[in-house]
Amino acid sequence: NKRQGRSQSKSLVDTPPRSRLFVRVHHHPLIPMLSTMRIFLVAASLALVSSALIPLEFTALEKSTTQKLVIFHDPNVAKSMEKLGVLEALDTAGTYGAEYEYTVCDVTAAANVEPIKGAGFKEFPQIFTQTVEGGIEPFGGDLTAESFAKFHEFRKLDVSSDKVQRMKGSDGKGEVEGAAGVLALAAERPVMVKMYEEWCGHCKKMKKHFQFVSNLPADTINNAVMLEVECSKVGGTFCSDMGTTGFPTVMFLFEGKAMKYTGGRTHAAMAEFLGDKSKWVMEALPPKIAAGKAEL
Repeated sequence: NKRQGRSQSKSLVDTPPRSRLFVRVHHHPLIPMLSTMRIFLVAASLALVSSALIPLEFTALEKSTTQKLVIFHDPNVAKSMEKLGVLEALDTAGTYGAEYEYTVCDVTAAANVEPIKGAGFKEFPQIFTQTVEGGIEPFGGDLTAESFAKFHEFRKLDVSSDKVQRMKGSDGKGEVEGAAGVLALAAERPVMVKMYEEWCGHCKKMKKHFQFVSNLPADTINNAVMLEVECSKVGGTFCSDMGTTGFPTVMFLFEGKAMKYTGGRTHAAMAEFLGDKSKWVMEALPPKIAAGKAEL
């Protein structure tokens, strides 16, 4: 079980800080005995908290399926030590019960050096979440107790009711009729067009975020419309004419111009983009779309 595993596994983050504290105390004869005892008590306390985190090697993380918050941790980096403290605080607080494991992968450990290098990680800390619905994803933004609370709150949020519009497909479902309908809509309001397929894993992860933005107050996103196009259902060449080469592809249209949206796929990133017109670097519409030659 979790606690038993912890007691049997030596913490990957215990040794460096405890060793440094021991060296300072042992070799400095001017430190009074009382201060020495206090330092050792602090060191022991820190070790106890750190051991509550679950150390895992990189290869074991790849096989693990439990919901977790993971830090790829370098004990020589101050920022990494700071974020390790956030994981320790979350684990100690117990706010989320047993819903998440708080896991540490020490990138300096011999077993992890080559796999970490192979994964392309160069700067630390790197922080990821693993959830049932989202799989393994980088944690968006700076990890704090507050930001993790927002992450958890969003996971639990029901957005089954949304204001997303859909391009009409072969099944007859949808409000927007073809390329002409999209352009007519974009003549009056900014339109964020997500082109996707149901089988696409990245599209599934983005779906809830896209729905969430559609429900935001209109004045916070410049009255933008969130529009979904399921490419295989609408058929024709609309998606390819819009520049789709993979899924999801997101285009932003307004007043006869367009740009490819390459920002984050989280609700926070999309809302920030829509709410800040200085980020709208518009160009000409794709030629076939502008000429009305997209086939449906």
